[in-house]
Parts: sequence; C-alpha cells; structure tokens
Amino acid sequence: GRVGHYPGRFEAEAMELQGFTVRAFGPPPPGETPPAPVQPPAAAGPGRGGLTPAPVPEEDASGGKIVTCPTGSTCTAGMKYDGAAGWYTLNVEYFDLPIGVSHYRVWVDQQLVDEWAADLRLPARRLDSSSSTRRVIPGIALRPGDEIRIQGFPDGAESAALDYLEILPDKK
Repeated sequence: GRVGHYPGRFEAEAMELQGFTVRAFGPPPPGETPPAPVQPPAAAGPGRGGLTPAPVPEEDASGGKIVTCPTGSTCTAGMKYDGAAGWYTLNVEYFDLPIGVSHYRVWVDQQLVDEWAADLRLPARRLDSSSSTRRVIPGIALRPGDEIRIQGFPDGAESAALDYLEILPDKK
C-alpha cells in the first residue's frame, strides 16, 4: 500500500491550469507531431556504445499524465493550499530537454519564491525519466488559503512540461 501513495503530492493535471495542456504520457496522440529528438553523436547508437531509447512508458510521469505549454505562451498551474500553517519544502517535478531552455517561476500569493532556467543539459531525447527533474525549494512559509502558482515559459522545442508539485514539512 505504499507505492503510489504520496502525501503532499499534487498532480499538475489536477491543478487549475491556464494555457497548459494536459497530455497522456507516452507517444503523442495521432496527428500530433512530437518535437524532433535530439540527434545523438555519430558514434552513438546500437552496437556503437550508445543506447536505443525504449518506448516511453506512462510510469515515467506520476499519474501517467503531464502538462505542457505551447511555444510562445506563458502558462500557469495553480492551487489553494489547505494544510496546516508552517514551514515547508516545495518540490516541483518538471522535464528538462537540451532542445531549449524553458523558464519557471513559483509564487506563493503575490510573493515570488523561486525562479530557474531548465538548462541542465541532460542526455535526454524526449519527455521521459531521463529528462524528469526535481527543483527543491526549502523554507517556504504556508498558511491555509495561500495560492501556489507555477509559471512555465517554454523555449525552442522545450515545452515547460510539469509533472507535479509536492509540499513536504521542512526537516528540522
């Protein structure tokens, strides 16, 4: 009964979304063109020391879904916090591909609490476990009724994709 039960986890697709599109994880739906994969070096590939990526399983995203933001847009995923007042760590699970540098901002009510660029240069080729990344934001004061918002700003073929927000008590 422990697997799949994560207290304090809020799926991005269940949040109030502005601009973000919910998409099932895995291959794109028929008629939708996926972003071009990052081309491996000529020396990579089967039989040459490289890897052939496996099909994208839905387990690579919590709940089997993610949210993505269209190019040229600013998207927001938000929720009202309804837990106990206190100090918390926010974990934002997002995806970082080397085909763009999306930007993210996290707000609690009107206060900007963190911002970053998704520029880790991971050896990822698509939205899967190889590009899944966690941003840890400790020391956040929350009170019941606070609004938590994550803004995504896509860049290039990177879609500022989000998986979930996790709210955990700060460790003492």
